[in-house]
Amino acid sequence: KNVSQLRSNQQSLEMNHTHFILLDDGTLQSYNIGDYRTRLAKTIANGRAKQNLPIPIVSVLFEGGEDSIRSIYNDLRRNIPIIIINNTGRIADYLVQWLLRTQEMDLDINWTTPVNINEENDTRIILSETFKGKESISLHSANSSK
Repeated sequence: KNVSQLRSNQQSLEMNHTHFILLDDGTLQSYNIGDYRTRLAKTIANGRAKQNLPIPIVSVLFEGGEDSIRSIYNDLRRNIPIIIINNTGRIADYLVQWLLRTQEMDLDINWTTPVNINEENDTRIILSETFKGKESISLHSANSSK
């Protein structure tokens, strides 16, 4: 479909890719597939590893939304490294800024995690848990040639 013919809530597939794995939870305009994507990637990699053909796994976050936060959380729980592409918008840019601002806290030996923070919703809890594994996260810029 021509990109100009797409409705506002539709996305086109990347024409330079040869294969796609599409996951669907059976609902309209819902992206919550739980950790199925993570488990699928690990299963594929582990299957090849048993044949002495290991497949490295890495997740790349380009833009993203709330579903991406859950995916990152699930990936880090299963020791899958994350690459976040900065300057792509939405949650990717937010997470890059958060990680950069917390670097100084990591270097400050006197800084401690605040105790009594009111966790208002799942997203805050997931973000908090996600970035306990931030050593597995790599930051890159979409505006960079590197």
